[in-house]
Order: sequence, then C-alpha cells, then structure tokens
Amino acid sequence: MNNSISLQIGIDWADQKHDYCLCPFQPEPGQVQAKNESGIVSSSPEKLHEWIMQVRQRFPDGVIEVCVELSRGALINALREYDFIRIYPLNPISSNRFRECLYPSLTKDDVKDASLLLTILQKHREHLRVLTAGQRDSCLLEGLVQARRKYVNQRTALVQQLTTNLKEYYPQALGMVGDLSERMSRRFLKKWPSWDELSRVREHTLRKFYYANQSRSEARIEARLNLHRNSRPLSNNETTIELGRMQTIMLVEQLETLDKIIHEYSRKIEPLYRSHEKSTVINSLPGAGKIMGPRLICAMEGNLPACRNAAELSSYSGIAPLRQKSGNSSRISKRFRRPKFLHQTFIEWAQCSIKYSSWAKAFYDHRRHSLGHDHWAVVRALAFKWIRILYKCWEDNTAYNEENYIQTLKRRGSKLAELI
Repeated sequence: MNNSISLQIGIDWADQKHDYCLCPFQPEPGQVQAKNESGIVSSSPEKLHEWIMQVRQRFPDGVIEVCVELSRGALINALREYDFIRIYPLNPISSNRFRECLYPSLTKDDVKDASLLLTILQKHREHLRVLTAGQRDSCLLEGLVQARRKYVNQRTALVQQLTTNLKEYYPQALGMVGDLSERMSRRFLKKWPSWDELSRVREHTLRKFYYANQSRSEARIEARLNLHRNSRPLSNNETTIELGRMQTIMLVEQLETLDKIIHEYSRKIEPLYRSHEKSTVINSLPGAGKIMGPRLICAMEGNLPACRNAAELSSYSGIAPLRQKSGNSSRISKRFRRPKFLHQTFIEWAQCSIKYSSWAKAFYDHRRHSLGHDHWAVVRALAFKWIRILYKCWEDNTAYNEENYIQTLKRRGSKLAELI
C-alpha cells in the first residue's frame, strides 16, 4: 500500500452520530490551503462503514489519517477494520485546552470540535501517538488482563461492603475467619450468617470446619474458638439482624460469582502468556508471576515503538517525576495525568519485586526506614529503576539476572550495592 498521506480527518464522536471535518493532505506549507469539508455520519455500523468506503472512493490512494478523542470504543473498532486508516487518539484534556485558547468564552460546538481536531492533526501531528494495530493474540491478551483487573477491583469493593455490613450486626465473624475474599470465609458466612446461628454451634464442629478448609494452625484455631466462647451479640434487634443477614448472603453470592469469572479470565490468559515470545524474559523478572507477567507484556507491546527509550516510557506511564520550573522556583512532583492501567501495572510490579529481589528490598528499606520517605514515593522510585531494566531486557531479548545486576552496581560504585 502507498504510505503517502492523502487525507486528514478530525472526528468528534458521540453516541448517536459523529461530526467530522476533512481536508486533503498538503505536504508543502506554502501551498494554498484546501477548503475543509464538514458533515455528519450516523454511528450505526452500516452507515459508518458505508461512509468510510465513500471517503476511500474519493481518495483511493495513500493513507487516511484520523484524529479522534478516544482510544477504544465502537468508532475505533470500526476504523481499525481498514489498513489504510491511521488513527491518532487524542486526550480530551488536550483538545479542551486547545479550544479554550481559541475560544475563551468556552463556546462549544460539535462541528467546531471536529475542525479543532483536524487542526491539531495538521499542525501538531509530531506530538500525537499513532494507535498501533497489534497482533490478534496481543490485543486479546491486553483485553483479558484489563478485564480481569476490573473484576478484581469489583471484588475488592464487595469485600469492603461485606466488612462494613458485618461490623454493623455481626463483628465476631471478622475474627472467626481470615481474608473475606478467601473461599473459606465465604463458606463460613454461608453456613453461619449471623451470631445467633454461630452461637449454637459446638467447638468440635468449628474445629472440624477449619481443618476441612485447610486452616490448621492450632494457635489461630484456638484464638477463634476463644472468641466464640467469650463473645456476646452486638444487638438483639431482629430487624437489624435480619437485614444484615440478608445483605451478607447477597454479597457472598456475588463474591462467589466474581471468583468464577476471575478464574475463567486467568485460565484464558495463561496459555496466551506462555506462548508469547517474550514470556521467558518476563518470567525472569522478580515479582512478575502469572498475574503481573501478562500485564508487563501488554505494557511493553502496547507502547513500543511509540516510546523510543526507557525514559519516554517512564514519562508516559507517569512513573518519572515531573519538574515544574517558573522563574527562580523549581518543584518536583508526581504525574497526576497518566494512563491509569499502565501506571498501576508498573507500580504493582515494583511493590511485588520487594519480596523477591534483594537489591529492591535494600532500596525500599533504606528510603522508607532510614530516610523516612512515603511508601508510594519509594515504590515509584523503584518502578523507575525497574522500567530501565525491563526495557533493556526486552530490547535485547535477554533474561534478567539478579546476580549480574548486583555485580554491575558494585563495579560502578553504587551506594545501593553497599546496602545489600
């Protein structure tokens, strides 16, 4: 296909229709500016694909560039079907700021917004990122890990609701079980969803339940049985107890369903991760197990080669600190505007690595306990170091070796090597 650009389009998307503004591409700045053409296309699949083919008939050669304020959704899925379309997703904050510069009165119009997107594409294309197509398996893996994380977040929210509910009518349950996201805890609450039902149970039955659910620590079991012997109900109000009991049963059922969904996503992710050409490299990294490993692969594949080096990847992900200078003042802060899932991936991986990497633990302990830095500030600094290591391993297709890295720190006279 001819890679020369033939047409540029700005699209202001909406639920029912999309406003567009298009203009033939003019590589020479001295040429007379062609007239922009505006219009509206329905968001229905039939009308949308019909419009794309009509545009292609008018401009049969070269690449068609499209600037739009989103990176996923129905419109993006439709545009991705055509290899002659190059998509430039734009952060809505950028277009809003650009609109405010030109229209301080904050006037807003869909046709004008489409024209502004086209102007940004024409004048500032070097600041925009191309939405890469990616291979089928990579796109599937990315979708699966993001969906799995979303359901894990939902499970966390349900556990918090369940904890709050139990504190209001049945606080003994929190001491009789472990983490409420665990299966044993849910089985316990399904059998005894109120103190009245639990208080009638014999100690032998409780001990048998714990053994059957792989909780065999004698000290822990004895502490729980002690709580069972010496507790009394928080409230004897039947209405409070019945409402709390029903809420507990409902939340436990939702947690059971979410667990099955999360397990199914994990089952789909595992073979895609194992078969990936970079899985050996990722597996060698401390803390990058079956959960974080697939997310790191998606983080790298989704942002390379747009991020040409580790510094760009650190900045784009929001891990690198942000320096703000004005006159004689200079301030360093964290980045608040960043791709949330990408940022979260590197932060969580860095936190996991503390348990498995000797230098990462030494780095964290020194910054946290000796220098008194905030926990998340230290984790971000650690993630900044890990991104450089990950980028190099990925680029060279070389497995990470902890011992080699520590020896390199010693050769360079790093203070970190002295702390290990």
